[in-house]
Amino acid sequence: MTTVDEMKLIQKKLYEIANEHISPTEKESLLATGGCMMKVALELYSVVMNDEDIMGMLEFIKGNLPTHREQMRDKLGDRTVH
Repeated sequence: MTTVDEMKLIQKKLYEIANEHISPTEKESLLATGGCMMKVALELYSVVMNDEDIMGMLEFIKGNLPTHREQMRDKLGDRTVH
């Protein structure tokens, strides 16, 4: 099983990869990179989860969007991407 420290390291590496492809001035690069990461995540989940479980997880994530937005705002400050 993956430990919390291992998960934090993986997350850090993923952010580093994402930042290589995100332009500070282009919203499209952020959306494309995020979309690619979501696609990979769903593909990985589909290996070990059935569709119903994946949908349940997505509903959970949907309910936590305000929390994640607040965490990103705390990390990055208020930003407007054009």
